[in-house]
Amino acid sequence: MATRLGLMGTLAATLSMSAVALAQTPPPYSTAQPYPPAQPYPTAQPYPPAQPYPTAQPYPPAPQQPYGPPPYGSQPYGAQPYPPQTAPARPAEPREEERPFAASAGLKVLLGGSVWTAPDDVPDGYEGLGFSGVGGGFGYGAALYAEGRIATYLGLEFDLGYDHTTLRRQVTFDKVVDGDESFVSSGIWFGFLIKGVIPTQFGRFWLGLGPRFMNPSSNEAKLDSQDIPVEAGAVRAKGESSTMLDMALGLVIHADETVEIPIELRAAKNLSQDASWRDRVDVKELDAAGQVTSYEVKAQSSWDFRLGVGIGARF
Repeated sequence: MATRLGLMGTLAATLSMSAVALAQTPPPYSTAQPYPPAQPYPTAQPYPPAQPYPTAQPYPPAPQQPYGPPPYGSQPYGAQPYPPQTAPARPAEPREEERPFAASAGLKVLLGGSVWTAPDDVPDGYEGLGFSGVGGGFGYGAALYAEGRIATYLGLEFDLGYDHTTLRRQVTFDKVVDGDESFVSSGIWFGFLIKGVIPTQFGRFWLGLGPRFMNPSSNEAKLDSQDIPVEAGAVRAKGESSTMLDMALGLVIHADETVEIPIELRAAKNLSQDASWRDRVDVKELDAAGQVTSYEVKAQSSWDFRLGVGIGARF
């Protein structure tokens, strides 16, 4: 009986140890276990797990490129810095009245009249040949001009031009026969104008004063009457240089950013013309009644009046 009890105790102890060992051995992997296999949470790792800060990431983060290729004309991804940079604006050109210096150049056409004033020392009552009284006529021409303006309000203009003038006077020969005597003079001239300039909304207004130098190249005198007993060639004209004083005013219209239209009115007095009749006219012959039958006149006008219109460019 005692032996049976001892065997049963030994068997019970053996089964108990086998159960403990079996409990400590992990079961083998089986296909019935879900995938992935359940793993116990690693207790050694803190929660949440520590992660290093991504030092390679810029701050602020770069904008994400949208899906697909970049739009046409846009910069490649990553080429534009953050924040986007814009090109600096081009500085605006200063207005003409704000610049320390401005210039213009162009061409103008001139048209107007001329006057021969009555000379001194003419015999009383004499109205015959020899330009002894007042005469008048017309003139025309063209000129190139160049102008510089300093500090907006002060200008200097240089002109180089051509002028053609005809002067005519009505005469009464021997107090009976009427006729016309005339002379034609043409040549090159150049001059300067000192200007005071006033800017306006549409351009500029100016007043000017300066000398003009006339150099005649062609001169001719004529007598328009067949009844005056004067031989052919008895009336002649002589070229004479003149120094004129130009007094002018004008308006310049700014058609656009560079084109301008100058309009001007000039009056010029001859400073070099003699006042005496015998200095202006060289009398060659007189008849028995004291009438001049041959003379040579200095082809000069006493006053010139011209209206000018042109076109030019500003710099």
